[in-house]
Amino acid sequence: MFDELNQFIASLQGAVDPLPLPLQIIAVFAIGMIPFLEGDVSAGIGVAAGIPLVPVIIAAAAGTILVTIGAVALGSRRTRTREDKIVSRAQRFGIPLAMLIGGFLVSVPLNALVMSAARLDRTTILISGAVTAVINATFVGLVAAGVLVFIS
Repeated sequence: MFDELNQFIASLQGAVDPLPLPLQIIAVFAIGMIPFLEGDVSAGIGVAAGIPLVPVIIAAAAGTILVTIGAVALGSRRTRTREDKIVSRAQRFGIPLAMLIGGFLVSVPLNALVMSAARLDRTTILISGAVTAVINATFVGLVAAGVLVFIS
């Protein structure tokens, strides 16, 4: 099992290595902008591809943060919203904790969209979304780096 995974990672690194570092980082950023992939998946892919950890985490989180800003802007324009799990979680735990919990369960931009559509505090949503994106990208980046060391 590890042999197949090592072969896949080696082929991924072989495809990514010839690319200039800025292009590699832009790719991680772009993956980070895709809802439901976000910084979590992009950090894991970046680390597996052999891109340095710190730029991977920054690019992955930045992609998610950019989309979260757009989601908050879009959500704040809505005039009506329905009560759902995200809003009730925000009311129960507070926006920062709800965003952190929700960021591991549901897309950070989706959480931000729903919370801003519910007319919760936009600044708190943005800050909480940014912090969650950084925590998620860092967590997955570090786990991916540890897994690579383990399977090598």
